[in-house]
Amino acid sequence: METLFIDFDDPQMLARIEALKPLKGYCILLDISGSTRLKDMPTKKWIIHLYNTFANMRTFLLFLRPLKCIGDEMMFYVPVAESRKVFGGPLGLFSATCSIVSEKEELFRDVKASIVFCRSAYAIAFVRQTSDIYGKEIDLAARLLAKAKARQVIMSKSFYEALKRGYKKYGDGLQVPEFSEIDEVSYQLKGFRGRQTAYKITL
Repeated sequence: METLFIDFDDPQMLARIEALKPLKGYCILLDISGSTRLKDMPTKKWIIHLYNTFANMRTFLLFLRPLKCIGDEMMFYVPVAESRKVFGGPLGLFSATCSIVSEKEELFRDVKASIVFCRSAYAIAFVRQTSDIYGKEIDLAARLLAKAKARQVIMSKSFYEALKRGYKKYGDGLQVPEFSEIDEVSYQLKGFRGRQTAYKITL
């Protein structure tokens, strides 16, 4: 993912911004639930728990490199073309995310997640030699994650619609039983007008 570093010392910066194209893809946020309380454990023990849980996330997401890690949360951004190549599209991404969130082994901590299909996200960065992605749909992923509880996945309407199309086409072959357990919900989210329709599954 090529990232545009925003630097107004560059005389061509305004032209570069004008030429910037959105990078359509899927934003996945994964957060370890109860991670603050976890750190009341002996240091070695909580570090091992975090390591195991982060490793489990990356295993199910086929060792994709996280875009960034903030505290006990990982953010992945998967462009549409890459999602098709690696996961077969949104259905595979959903299945992988459900596998992470439904994990019950004592080696791992509970996780919650949000997934948003982004049509207007931009690969820009304000710190040199870093990668990042910005757009209101990225903000939506963060707002939805804040509504999730442990062992829940909350999806935007845009992601659910893409997921539904994939399920109708491939569902039986990929065997994704979680699809039938998704519930429609709505939230009033900071920075968004009106209630936002979303879709939730508890695993």
